[in-house]
Amino acid sequence: MKIFKPYQIRVISSLLMISILFSSCRMYHIKSRTILHNNAEQIIKNKIFPHILIHSGNVYWELKNIQIKDDFLTGDLIAVDERVDFYYKYALIKSNYKVTKSETYYNNQLHFYLDSFEYDGQKAIINYTQIKEIKVLDKNTGLSTILNLGITGATVTAAFFTFLVIACNCPHNYIYDGEKYIFNNTLFTGATAPNLERDDFKPLPDYKPDNSNYNILIKNEENEIQYTNLLEIIQVNHSKNSEVALDQKGNVYTLNKREKPIKVLDDFGNNLSYKLNEINDETFSFDQIGKDNFSHVYATFKVNESNEFGKIIIRAKNSDWGGLVYHSFVDLLGKNYNKWVKHNMKRTPEKAHEDIVKSGIPLIIDIKQNGQWQTIETIDLIGEVNFNEIIIPVSKKFCSDSTLEIRITSGYKFWELDALQMDFSTPESINIQKLQPKSALGTDDFTDDLLRNDKQYMKHSIIGDSALIKFENLSTSSENRTLFLHSKGFYTSKEIHEGSTNWKAIMAMIQNGGFSLFSKELYESYKNVTFSGN
Repeated sequence: MKIFKPYQIRVISSLLMISILFSSCRMYHIKSRTILHNNAEQIIKNKIFPHILIHSGNVYWELKNIQIKDDFLTGDLIAVDERVDFYYKYALIKSNYKVTKSETYYNNQLHFYLDSFEYDGQKAIINYTQIKEIKVLDKNTGLSTILNLGITGATVTAAFFTFLVIACNCPHNYIYDGEKYIFNNTLFTGATAPNLERDDFKPLPDYKPDNSNYNILIKNEENEIQYTNLLEIIQVNHSKNSEVALDQKGNVYTLNKREKPIKVLDDFGNNLSYKLNEINDETFSFDQIGKDNFSHVYATFKVNESNEFGKIIIRAKNSDWGGLVYHSFVDLLGKNYNKWVKHNMKRTPEKAHEDIVKSGIPLIIDIKQNGQWQTIETIDLIGEVNFNEIIIPVSKKFCSDSTLEIRITSGYKFWELDALQMDFSTPESINIQKLQPKSALGTDDFTDDLLRNDKQYMKHSIIGDSALIKFENLSTSSENRTLFLHSKGFYTSKEIHEGSTNWKAIMAMIQNGGFSLFSKELYESYKNVTFSGN
């Protein structure tokens, strides 16, 4: 099997196009991104990028007939299309440029950079650990450099190399498993201004339950300023016969018997039980639009007369698609984006949250009572990295005829729902321990900033800022322990946006569900562009 090196290969593609007429509002530009987690298979399978190129030294090819298996990416090497090559080279030297709608197909590109790769005479064989850099070119992120995490040398080489093109802004946390730091989740996702500062609760993996120490790395990997107000570990000691989960306020609930809905349907009456009855990563992506411009799940649970109290169990995460919709919305605002942000910062938290709900960004939980839907919970953004379980407590007063009817509402493709269940078991005795950081060291000593909910913040101002947070004295004597991370804070973007504002499109989003409709129209348009020509 031959190993390709850059000095062994002549250049296949060259710049042949001399000039082109640019028009419309499809702006391309350069900015940085960071690899997060595995989405390669989904991106390639769904043909989000019709042009995938691999680079070795100063030469590069287009990769076609791509397959993913285990840790390897394979495909046929072909010469790069002339227009694809032109726009790639143009993006390297031009900070901003526009293209016609017909040319967007050639500007949706994903680039892998390697020192070397294997070639068996027919196909290129690429191990993900060999990829040194990824760049993406599209109308929402421009030509973006995507850098390897590389917290330690073993981080990249010891595990499957993973990435996410449409990244979630907000602080990222990494958990030490005894050998390396592993990307776990994001903190207070969507808290993009001081008036949106909020508490956030995420489950933590317990790699060594017999260890009383726990290390977390908090990192800024976006072009933003991140303000972390509070950080603590919540340890719940409980019996091995039960599970525990939190609601959005951090209250702890025991789970002993998960009940499936007797009926669960989408907007068109399709049965979703095979997707939502069990935890199986077979998700419902809210890819339909109901009469109110939102997407819904309708579920009915059987309730025993002796049940006074129940717990709805939502297992969900945000979609990758939602990030792209937000970037597209920012493009529509253009140079007025920063004015829009400053205006939003002046509003009360209650008013800001009300508008977010109208847009369809949160997950809305309604219960039917006396024939009317009543909202009992609004679930804030939780990030697209891992599925999280959230508890919504309900009392028997919402039940009628021994059943409980639930409606879950989302904007178009903003959420992925993996499971919808209930638990009616009697709460068990548990012990809750809250642990403050023993130390929080980065460019400064941030320990005191993270101990209390006050106006002192751990401030990460630039990409790469990080802090190692150490916790001690975790209990190891309990029958079973489950860990959660409680954080509070917000972040602000440093991006500079240009271009004119598309007021017509912006005003269309003011209607109830307008942002959800925008997501659907964008998805249909984007799908048509990326699938054409293959």
